[in-house]
Amino acid sequence: LGHVAVASDDTDAALRCYRGALSESTEIGAVSLTLAALAGFARLLMQNRHYKRAAELLGLALDHPSIEVDVKHGAKLPLTTLREKIPADELEGALERGKSLDLDTVVQEILNEFTPS
Repeated sequence: LGHVAVASDDTDAALRCYRGALSESTEIGAVSLTLAALAGFARLLMQNRHYKRAAELLGLALDHPSIEVDVKHGAKLPLTTLREKIPADELEGALERGKSLDLDTVVQEILNEFTPS
């Protein structure tokens, strides 16, 4: 649903969907779903021109050993878009930084940052 909301330019709905997916998948320990939600957040960040942060999230998700093939496949379009938006060295640097991030810490930061008022 988050992907549909992003495609429809419904930022609020996408945010609710991805935040809910992150929260619930973390609660039940479904790491592969958490990674899919992070990739979704990356798409949302890209839509709002936060390209480097989006690349960091993709770097974390794509490098994680629990990533599933469909999430990897789904990340190809955002990566292609990022290659058009930021210089290659900046993109590679952001992807590398993402690889060193801690999944639980990033999830908690996102949940804290995007908590509804």
